[in-house]
Amino acid sequence: MKSGSQWSAAALGAVIAGLLANSPAVRAAELSYGVDVGVGQTDNVARVSTDEQDETIASVGAQLRLDHESRRLRANVETRLEYRDYLDNTYDGEVVGNLLANGVFAFVEDRFTWTVTDTFGQTTQNQFAPSTPDNRANVNYLSTGPDFTLPLGSRNKLRRRQPAGARRTRAAAYPVRCLERVPQRHQRANPVR
Repeated sequence: MKSGSQWSAAALGAVIAGLLANSPAVRAAELSYGVDVGVGQTDNVARVSTDEQDETIASVGAQLRLDHESRRLRANVETRLEYRDYLDNTYDGEVVGNLLANGVFAFVEDRFTWTVTDTFGQTTQNQFAPSTPDNRANVNYLSTGPDFTLPLGSRNKLRRRQPAGARRTRAAAYPVRCLERVPQRHQRANPVR
């Protein structure tokens, strides 16, 4: 059975890719993809020193990279996901890999944008133990929020970002965080020659 974060990361990548692929303005987007299928055999699937157990692992993987830039939208999706099925049932099937997705929509160019960023991957729960399905946890981090830029004269800008993010692992969900930044930008005038 797939966990929510596995499906949410895979679904988000598919939705973004689908939306971008069906947009008429995206015909010039750069898209690359690949698929692989494999079967492997190990004589110690749990990576233990005693009671070693053989396992046959079937896998189906996919890679996708999509880059798009238009007047209002910049989007990048890059993923490498693989489903592993443990045929001798030592472990449940699992999705491993990563997904990196970033989209910036300009409501008002150079003034008001909205950013959505999602990252999905795995981490080991115990850094000193072997990386096995029992010691891996899925981690998904989603952040979104507006970015306001206000010109202050010809060379200064005030920028306000309000991204909110949430991180989810197989074991727990972490609360939404809001990050507050109000940097000021100053552009130098071009030197006169």
